[in-house]
Amino acid sequence: MIENIGSSGPARPERASAVPEERDRAGKAVQQVSRVQPRDRVEISERGRVLAARQELVAWLQAETGKSADAIAELLARLDEGAYNSPTIAREVARRLLQSGDL
Repeated sequence: MIENIGSSGPARPERASAVPEERDRAGKAVQQVSRVQPRDRVEISERGRVLAARQELVAWLQAETGKSADAIAELLARLDEGAYNSPTIAREVARRLLQSGDL
């Protein structure tokens, strides 16, 4: 959902639109500028950031492993459920990382 959050910055003369010319007391032309319209601003929610990071992770895993999106979704679901949160699995992961030379 997009919410109106108003202007957060000062007026910028370079973005202002001109109004009809007037004269000062000495008769010199004086150009007045109108108020600058506020800029639009978008804020991404924390949930949106998490979803975007998850999509990047899925894309990276697909590129690195060649696995299907379904296989990666299943892996991520198991991670979210805590299926791999055990000392036995942590030791096995550590052993394989050390053997592979990735550390």
